[in-house]
Amino acid sequence: MSILRILFMLILALPALVSVASTTDNVMPAVIPAPQHCVINGYKTYRVNHERKYKELEMTHGGDEYTLTVKKGKVTIGGNRHWAEETLKQLTDSDGRAPDVEIHDWAAYPLRGFMHDTGRNYQPLPMLKKTIDFMARYKLNFFHWHLTDNPAWRIECKCYPQLNDAQFQRKGRDEGKFYTYEEIRELIRYASQRGIMVLPDIDMHGL
Repeated sequence: MSILRILFMLILALPALVSVASTTDNVMPAVIPAPQHCVINGYKTYRVNHERKYKELEMTHGGDEYTLTVKKGKVTIGGNRHWAEETLKQLTDSDGRAPDVEIHDWAAYPLRGFMHDTGRNYQPLPMLKKTIDFMARYKLNFFHWHLTDNPAWRIECKCYPQLNDAQFQRKGRDEGKFYTYEEIRELIRYASQRGIMVLPDIDMHGL
């Protein structure tokens, strides 16, 4: 496990620890971030059924609000289905089993973000997708994608191809590497499917 990932998990765990200390509910599950309200009914686990029952939920805490009920493997979800499913993934063990649980959760902050500076340090698309998957698992919803900086311009530019030319970029900083238009669109689609908004950051330097 990389040092970046370990630090990332520790930062995410801090609000969870605060939530555990302040909650009056029963024993909390191993979910990060910790749900606002959670009750586990017993310690026995059941194989999770792939079928889902969805119900209407009056959203009083914003669009990320959801309820998740698991009873003998049967799953009922209200509100934001995406985040409910991410919570269920954390509750489910390697054998596909989860405890009986009742969760009502919502986000403490509307924007929960992470930033990659690919202007200085290029990362290939598969690596960025792994970052998006990791963000979704812990319910981060805002990806700040820093695409340009002094070392390199990482956005494909057909009008001014010299921006992508390695000879005009800083040596030793992945010179000549950039994202095509289709790669950028693909990552935005990939993130959107996981409840994450991408903010492309284009840094314009002064003279």
